[in-house]
Amino acid sequence: MTLKDIARCAGVSRGTVDRVIHHRPHVSNQALCKVRRVLEHAEWTPNLAAKALGSQNVYFFAVIFAHNSGAFTADVLRGARDAEKTIKAFGFSVQVETIIAYTAEKQLELLEFYEKQGVAGIAIVPILDARIIAKINELDAQGVPVITFNSDIENTRRLCFIGADNYKEGRTAAGLLEGLVSANSDVLVIAGSHALYCHEKRIKGFFERLGESKKNLRLRAVIENHDSDTESSAILHEYCKKPGPPAGIYLTGGGAQGLGEAVKHLCGEKPHIVCHDVTPETVRLLCENVIDFTIGQNPHDQGFLPLQLLFNLAVKDEHIQKEIFYTSIDIYTKENCGDIPQISMPEVDAL
Repeated sequence: MTLKDIARCAGVSRGTVDRVIHHRPHVSNQALCKVRRVLEHAEWTPNLAAKALGSQNVYFFAVIFAHNSGAFTADVLRGARDAEKTIKAFGFSVQVETIIAYTAEKQLELLEFYEKQGVAGIAIVPILDARIIAKINELDAQGVPVITFNSDIENTRRLCFIGADNYKEGRTAAGLLEGLVSANSDVLVIAGSHALYCHEKRIKGFFERLGESKKNLRLRAVIENHDSDTESSAILHEYCKKPGPPAGIYLTGGGAQGLGEAVKHLCGEKPHIVCHDVTPETVRLLCENVIDFTIGQNPHDQGFLPLQLLFNLAVKDEHIQKEIFYTSIDIYTKENCGDIPQISMPEVDAL
């Protein structure tokens, strides 16, 4: 019996059957009893592995990024490709998509496209938008599992989130800057995008930790750079005018190279900088004493683990035990960053 057959016999939706089979929440007791009676009567057990191996069909998962962040995206993609190596023997493949800018419309189009293509599961860096929230909930109702990674989103029925504790990352950045700058100094936050929950949580953690400082540090501004090197450079030049450059800068996302190059050309005392991710650019700027700290978040696991969990759910019927899977928060300096990693650009289609 297929899920459609079971749903028809039980008088419920296909999504309800999927949630019962995979032990997921949001099922009424009445619907649960109906589905279980049909399953017991049919002596039905899921066996997608055998189905995949014995058919000509190709089952696939989709990985959807919110933005192509260069080397960081490449590291995440490397994790996704490593996961694909372990599941392709079962007939599964992985489709990867990204978009040029943080555009909810394009991300929504991708979700709808893959739904129509019969995707077995989706891993996504979701953009903060009511339409994305509604679509994730709709996919869950249709029996398509969704996992968020790198950046989470609230009020959805996504299965789980995989990524760093962004609030703690922000607090960590503020604590690092506090130890670098003098009392009564100004600090500037250059934010990747307010369209991502991870950046908003980093800003919140940074701001709250800054308020606890006994150094009376002042937040001069929070400016979006959309992970752009060009915008990072322009923002620094603008905020280095009177009354002078800030003593510290926190970069929540991409754009480190543009910011670093602009800092090199400043006259006088240069600001201390804390940023994120271990990329060739951030490592080089650490070695050149332009950046003081960068905070890593294990991007490889953020690409690997969502696909592993989706595969285990589909093939082994292993339901996910936790709602949050936090990756490590690692602090790197010039002394411990190691050699510059050789990172190739990701093979993704930008829409």
